[in-house]
Amino acid sequence: MNSKFLILLFVIGAYGQVATAKGMFDGFTQLEVPLASIIAITANSLSVFDIATISDAEPDYYAHYNQLQENNRNLEQSQKASGQVIIILISFSVICCVLLVLLFRAYRKIRSDYKKKAALYESIETKNISLSKADAIKSNLVSILAHDFRSPLISTLYMMRLLERNTELLTQSERESFYLNISNDISVTLENFDATLQWIKRQLGEFKINLETVNIRSLLDEAISGYNTQLNEKGITVINNIPDGIVATSDREMLQFVNRNLLSNALKFSPKGKTIAIDAFKTGKEIIISVKDEGPGLSDNQIKKLFSISNKGGPTHQGAGIALSFSKDFIVQLGGRIWAENRNTGGTIFSYGVPSRSLSKIVA
Repeated sequence: MNSKFLILLFVIGAYGQVATAKGMFDGFTQLEVPLASIIAITANSLSVFDIATISDAEPDYYAHYNQLQENNRNLEQSQKASGQVIIILISFSVICCVLLVLLFRAYRKIRSDYKKKAALYESIETKNISLSKADAIKSNLVSILAHDFRSPLISTLYMMRLLERNTELLTQSERESFYLNISNDISVTLENFDATLQWIKRQLGEFKINLETVNIRSLLDEAISGYNTQLNEKGITVINNIPDGIVATSDREMLQFVNRNLLSNALKFSPKGKTIAIDAFKTGKEIIISVKDEGPGLSDNQIKKLFSISNKGGPTHQGAGIALSFSKDFIVQLGGRIWAENRNTGGTIFSYGVPSRSLSKIVA
């Protein structure tokens, strides 16, 4: 700045010198240059000088400016590249979203198809199980009809024909024995037929458990009364030792079927003039009912197979297997258990246990 000021003073001083010499040299009219023009020329000279001076003093200014311009261009290119990347990413995101939607739809369709196939498979499996049960029922029915119905009927028919042909040759006691055997065979056949019907109904889903509060002693008294004729013929006494206050919540008809079956077996295999004792007691959550006879008893093998539906009886308990197997099925359905054992004094004890829970607890 000091050099510029000195130059300006020099120019003004020079102008003064020229103005003084003007009077002396009138002929030189060319020197009559306005002050403003001189100052302008000087200023222009100063500008050129100043720029030159600045250029000399600051040689890196243009390089820095060019660098900034270059940086700006690079920044603009970077922004353009970033914009393109953003557009690509947005497009990729949209494509991914579309793919996810398509995959989700495909997954839902696959899952729906899987559920349909699973339901179809379950339905087929259920039908296969039903068919298997039906085949088992048919097989058991064939066995029942072949053994427990056919054999007693053949025996009854044989005795009736024997009586028809030899009535005059038989004594009164022999005829009474034949009549008693025929009656027993018919009774056994009817019992097995009734048991088979009950079992078939339950197997086919038509048999329903009807729970009610029942008095155990009253049930056994009713069952005993149905065998009074046979009991009197064989001179057998039945003693009902069940306390009157024992009650259970169960299906009356199913229990009565079991009670009649156990009494029928005890009566059938008890010698004349013997005693059948019936007891019951409550232990915790269970009521135990026992029927004790004074018959020949059972072998270990017979006891092991006694409640099997495939049991064909034996010389001791011929024809008892099917009804006992149904009795076990009914007791198990009622939530209980059934078993048999030999008495130390001779004979057999058939026992079963049923829950002693209240009706409200079962319904709940």
